[in-house]
Amino acid sequence: MVNALSNVKLKSLLKATEAFLPSISLLMNVRFVTVAQKSVPSHFF
Repeated sequence: MVNALSNVKLKSLLKATEAFLPSISLLMNVRFVTVAQKSVPSHFF
């Protein structure tokens, strides 16, 4: 019973992660770019 319940939770969590993955990766890319722009001198961009 507990195993089936955790399976369902895991599947729904996986679906939610798949749904949020594009926005998360986009957020990471934006954050990485801003960090890179701060660390690298501006005349490189």
